[in-house]
Amino acid sequence: MARVSTPDFWDGLYATGGDGWELGAPAPPLVDFVERTPPPRGRVAVLGCGRGHDARFLAARGYD
Repeated sequence: MARVSTPDFWDGLYATGGDGWELGAPAPPLVDFVERTPPPRGRVAVLGCGRGHDARFLAARGYD
């Protein structure tokens, strides 16, 4: 079994669907926040972005 600090661990987790946080879409609280009170456009960092749903959502709305 791969150690949590190695790429093999994370690759295996995603490949088997073992990442229970994967929603298949941007996080609903983020979508709600951006749609109700959009912050000024600019650069954002999405920490722990997983498959990038939040990053793509923000990019589609003009954030870098």
